[in-house]
Amino acid sequence: MEDVLKIQNAALYPPEGRRGIGPGRATDFGLKIMEKRVDPNKNTVVIIQIETREALENLDRILAIGFYDMVFIGPGDLSMNLGVFGEFSNPVLTGEIERIIKKSKEYKKKVGIFAGNVDMAIQWLKYGVDLVTINSELGLLAQYVKQSLSRVENAMNEA
Repeated sequence: MEDVLKIQNAALYPPEGRRGIGPGRATDFGLKIMEKRVDPNKNTVVIIQIETREALENLDRILAIGFYDMVFIGPGDLSMNLGVFGEFSNPVLTGEIERIIKKSKEYKKKVGIFAGNVDMAIQWLKYGVDLVTINSELGLLAQYVKQSLSRVENAMNEA
């Protein structure tokens, strides 16, 4: 709960939070710093990530706080915190992910999740998540490098 309140202070401009106005997005990078803005928080998207046992134990309390736009599930870290690291089809993990999605929807929160591949993305989209990230830039880069090296090795073996 402390972390969630810290996020609110860091992500939102006063009076809802303590974020500095400075020459950033809220002032069009300083070009409109003297203009009175109606609501600099209006276009601020705040996403909190659920990936610990403590967050699961406090899920209802976290979801009841209204300042953020989305709950994002980190299955890798969540699996580690649940003692089933990397077992992405383990019912302990999938059950908790399903519970997070269901509870978040009850509280009218959008839900996002990381999916390591297309099949996982489809699975979670069918379950009702609003946003899926498929792999990561480093994962995609590593995959490309591995494929490239394999092509080079095959070409050299054929020569």
